[in-house]
Amino acid sequence: MASLVLLGGCQVTKNTAGTVVPGQGKVKVVAHRGYHPTADYPENSIASLRYAQWLGVYGSEFDVWCTADGGLYVNHDRTFNGVTLAKSTSDVVGKLTLSNGEKMPTLRQYLEQGKKVPSVKLILEIKNYEATDGCVALVKEMKMENQVEWIAFSYDACKRVKKLLPDAIVQYLNGDKSPSEVLKDGIVAIDYSSSALKKHPEWILEAHKNGMFVNVWTVNSDFQYWIDLGVDVITTNESDALLTLLKEKK
Repeated sequence: MASLVLLGGCQVTKNTAGTVVPGQGKVKVVAHRGYHPTADYPENSIASLRYAQWLGVYGSEFDVWCTADGGLYVNHDRTFNGVTLAKSTSDVVGKLTLSNGEKMPTLRQYLEQGKKVPSVKLILEIKNYEATDGCVALVKEMKMENQVEWIAFSYDACKRVKKLLPDAIVQYLNGDKSPSEVLKDGIVAIDYSSSALKKHPEWILEAHKNGMFVNVWTVNSDFQYWIDLGVDVITTNESDALLTLLKEKK
């Protein structure tokens, strides 16, 4: 069962595991890989995170790979300019340059920028399982457990985070398990693709009945459709447009 509590003046849901999660009501906006409207703000760059923070989104999503020597770098794709991140070492990956001249950020650099605006959650996607323990250790070292939320396609990675951080907000991405299934392992949310939730719209109500929340990705149009379905969070590349729509609805 879930109970309602007040946190910072806002109503949120508290599930049976004791983890506070976004409540059903006002839709929250997550910037997908930051906000990156032009090449000056490439995806997963520090610049795109700063832009998302300036917009005032609920959270900014980003992706983390572990290199062959244990380095943690922020990038979506498995490869970058022909370099396979998981098979390369930090001395190689650390020299990779983004379209705006930034070096590919380390997780530490990304978290340092994130920490400057604690009101914006950092939605950390674990890209390869090997990154899991290192990501958790660094988040704990930087005392950012309350600011970082976790997502992964790997169910094992989700369960590992919950083992290491029992109070963490962990969201499963793959779209192949019902809310009731993932809740058994302490995963308090589903973060499923729009196609998965169109196939199983009943999972939204099921999640809410279990005190869980629902995040849908990656939605860049037809926002009202998902608002009407009752999702709690929309992950989008069009954060500014969605924020504008939500302000107009007030």
